[in-house]
Amino acid sequence: MNYETLILQSKVSIEDFVRSVGELSFHQHFLLNLPPRFGKSRVSTELINKWVTEESKILILSGANSTNNQWLENLQSYNPHLLDITDVYCYQSLHKIDREKYDIICLDEADLITGERFKQLLEFNPDHWIAMSGTLEEEDTDLFRQLTKNKFFNVEVQFQKAVDWGILPEPKIYAVKLEFDDTKPYLIYYASKDKKKKNEIVEYRFRWDSLKNKKVNTLIKCTELQYHELICNEFERWKGYEQEFNLEPDERSDTINFLISKGFSQSTCRDKKMRLGNERKKFFADIKNRHFKKLFSQLPQGSRVLVFCNDTAQADLLNEEFSVHSNKPDSIELVEQFNTKQINKLFSIKMLERGVDFKDVDYLVIIQSSMKQGGQIQKFARSGLSVAPKTILFYYGGTQDEKYVQEFLKQFKPEWIIHKTL
Repeated sequence: MNYETLILQSKVSIEDFVRSVGELSFHQHFLLNLPPRFGKSRVSTELINKWVTEESKILILSGANSTNNQWLENLQSYNPHLLDITDVYCYQSLHKIDREKYDIICLDEADLITGERFKQLLEFNPDHWIAMSGTLEEEDTDLFRQLTKNKFFNVEVQFQKAVDWGILPEPKIYAVKLEFDDTKPYLIYYASKDKKKKNEIVEYRFRWDSLKNKKVNTLIKCTELQYHELICNEFERWKGYEQEFNLEPDERSDTINFLISKGFSQSTCRDKKMRLGNERKKFFADIKNRHFKKLFSQLPQGSRVLVFCNDTAQADLLNEEFSVHSNKPDSIELVEQFNTKQINKLFSIKMLERGVDFKDVDYLVIIQSSMKQGGQIQKFARSGLSVAPKTILFYYGGTQDEKYVQEFLKQFKPEWIIHKTL
């Protein structure tokens, strides 16, 4: 690697940090690998101020209009002299932008520039690139290497270090372990879905006789624990089929050879496995509703609570009056009411993962974790402007759900994590 890296070890204030990075502006391009809520826009603006001339034209790109509005507000408040020479767009508008117009390009939320967006960015040739994100993966860094021909300065601060310096508040994270109910068979598991066949509902213990009958769709009435067993077994089965494609033809099972004869491919099996994985994740989320309601009733009265749900249906089910998502016309108004303390609770999904700052949040609740840690970290960061934020994560022990949570917790000191049962 030819790029240089700055990893500050000594304790600094955010003002000292911004100034330290600004002193390195003789470098042409920068990658700001900084935690969410750390002040990436302040660092970027400091660099832009060092580079800008009377002829300069600046382009800022981000993933959402809410983030663009935040940039414009920050420029208006702290750097109004840059407003007339700065254009702010979403990545979705890249195809409309003049490739030759800009001298400085700032890539906010740089983890979003994969695929076609990256190809479009390769057509630009500014004097200076700045890429920033709090959730960069190695492949994101690789793309920035290509944009800058591997000549950039990497500014990196780990989340723990930002807390030690006092720039970010020390978090308190409650990892709440749940158990499946195995007494009430209230769930229906669809072992098959063929619109041409009749449905047959059977109890879990009688499922095998029905499964042998190819003329019907078997719907199994089961408990939470039984449902989890069924969907995990099917997930592993299709995962095994996917892996069998890597074997020599004479080493494959009769089942996989039959599937191949019916037109199945490795990608077909992979897609089926992924769909089952998403269904399992939704199953985890849906059966947590009763646990969330129990927890919510135990929080101190008047607590300010931001809840991230798995999907719009769950957000509306838990509290439709205060749910925030793209299908609700009053979502922006609700966010403003929360930030001005007219209301004390919001139930959201991905819409508020990025670009929206929340102050004075007492409890951040993430009902369903996922293997995509970037989105998880962005959700966690929404309460980063609060004095003493508490984050609550639900998970089912001994499952993939627990693996999601444990992976997320790796970035935190053990003393910040409190393990609970509910």
